[in-house]
Amino acid sequence: MVKFGAGGKLMAVLLGLAILGYASDRYLGRRRVLHRLGLVKDPPVALSTADFPPGAAAPVGDLVAVPPRPLRLATLPRGASAALLMTAGGPGLHRDSPSARAFGLEIELSLPADEAALAEALAKGGDRGGIDGAVLSVDRLAQLRKMLPEARLRSVLLLSRSRGHDALASAPSIEQIGALKGKKVAVCTGTPARYLLYWALSQANLTTADVELVQATSSADAARLFQEGRVEAAAALQSDLAGPVKERAGRLLSSTADAPHLIADLLVLRSDLIARYPDAARRAVRSLLESAESLRAEPTEGARLLAQFVPSLGDPFEALKTAPPALLTENLAFFGLRGDAPVRYDELFASAASLWKKLGEPSEAGQPADTRDLGPLLAASAAAPTGTLLGTASGAGPGRAGGMKAPE
Repeated sequence: MVKFGAGGKLMAVLLGLAILGYASDRYLGRRRVLHRLGLVKDPPVALSTADFPPGAAAPVGDLVAVPPRPLRLATLPRGASAALLMTAGGPGLHRDSPSARAFGLEIELSLPADEAALAEALAKGGDRGGIDGAVLSVDRLAQLRKMLPEARLRSVLLLSRSRGHDALASAPSIEQIGALKGKKVAVCTGTPARYLLYWALSQANLTTADVELVQATSSADAARLFQEGRVEAAAALQSDLAGPVKERAGRLLSSTADAPHLIADLLVLRSDLIARYPDAARRAVRSLLESAESLRAEPTEGARLLAQFVPSLGDPFEALKTAPPALLTENLAFFGLRGDAPVRYDELFASAASLWKKLGEPSEAGQPADTRDLGPLLAASAAAPTGTLLGTASGAGPGRAGGMKAPE
């Protein structure tokens, strides 16, 4: 081992300082000089509206209660669309709609062609030719929150739970879910039926590698692939599968009737809309809750609207029964505000986000509480007089077959 005397140690220290000085001059000092001369530039930093609070452009003093234009919402074909169709007066803009008459809020409702069109409209926003909000299932929200960061989507209301609305059908030779191993299954990536499919596979201890997923463009496309015999099974809306199942003499292996708390459809709004015009969100929620109360007591008008504008759902009364409109009491329980629910929003959202992450897909990484805004719902609860909006109606109105029975 070499030992240094006092002179050697001093030389080592001086050498180290020299090296440090050279490096500083070479890599730091010179860069500062070159930067000042404009010969070196810092790399550009991409800026996004997501870098700033969504309410930064809100009117001073909350002078504007609602947007100076209609609230723009959208929905894909689902039974949960009934309350929205009813409160908006149908697709398009209806200035004499129930929402406009009772709450002074005009709603412009659109029916996008598919999931891609819906996501694109949400990304644009209502001020730029897109939409302010949409009907989304909790599992889909867990993906779109990540895919559309600038929208900062937030759930504000439970519209309905799927109770047989989404299903998994199979060929006659497949009698149980376990028999799907090694089979082709058609499903559309952006639909709640895909979430049901994964749940069903988990019940049979099957992995994603045990089945061959065939990507469909929509629920109807998945049903078509099944009808044509190109796959042995399909996950889609039950209404889309009814005809193909009958034609192939197949069967429904599973549906959300087996898991009535798995798929929940929400009204989801962009954060900039909520921040700039909070009263618009409050009025929309109150109007939708009133429509839900009316539909549960007497479903005829909602069924008429579904039959007229969403005929692909088949029997509209059946669509309403398999996706019953959620009342205020159900909302309060679902969001953990009052009452009990087997599965609450936070738990359902966290589970969905965890699954998508496990599958290596876009998934919200934040806390479930950051993905909801309960202000409009709390305002509706405070404004509701006793006996209205509170789910006190039994649902046994004079509608078809004695009316719709409220879910247990």
